[in-house]
Amino acid sequence: MNDSLLFTQAFSEDAQEILELQRLAYQGEPTGDFSRLIPPLQEMIGNVRAAIEDRYVLKVVVDGRILGSARGKLVDGTCYIERVIVHPGMQNRGLGKRMMAHLEAQFTDARRFELFTGNTNRRNLYFYAQLGYAPFKTVPRTGTAPLVYLEKIQTPNLCETEPAGPVVATEEVA
Repeated sequence: MNDSLLFTQAFSEDAQEILELQRLAYQGEPTGDFSRLIPPLQEMIGNVRAAIEDRYVLKVVVDGRILGSARGKLVDGTCYIERVIVHPGMQNRGLGKRMMAHLEAQFTDARRFELFTGNTNRRNLYFYAQLGYAPFKTVPRTGTAPLVYLEKIQTPNLCETEPAGPVVATEEVA
């Protein structure tokens, strides 16, 4: 595959496609006996639209289709990252890593980044560790795997002289 990837902000009209991708991406998540009860699989279209209005929602587009998405919101110096999703057919190709870099680049004022995943999801835990995220707490849940919260402390860029604008980039898929 040698198509261009477009990394850009999602808009309300993208909500349905993002929701469908989210459901597809979370189908294989190892979450215990109640996997259909996890919030990403229960989320409704109105929630996705509200997230697009309230957060920075990144979308990755190839040939007019959204194949990746992630959400971030800055609160008191912490960027809370959620719903990092990649189409199953595009996983293990570096797209998630590039998405996280683009998302983090949107939040130059963040002192830290925080996200969570299920403690049984070894693939996600490994992925985030490779990006510099470290666990700082585990929260038990009823009926499913505990959540592991991870954080990454932002290293200040002392060379930056101008504020960064929105990142809109294209890359070639290998």
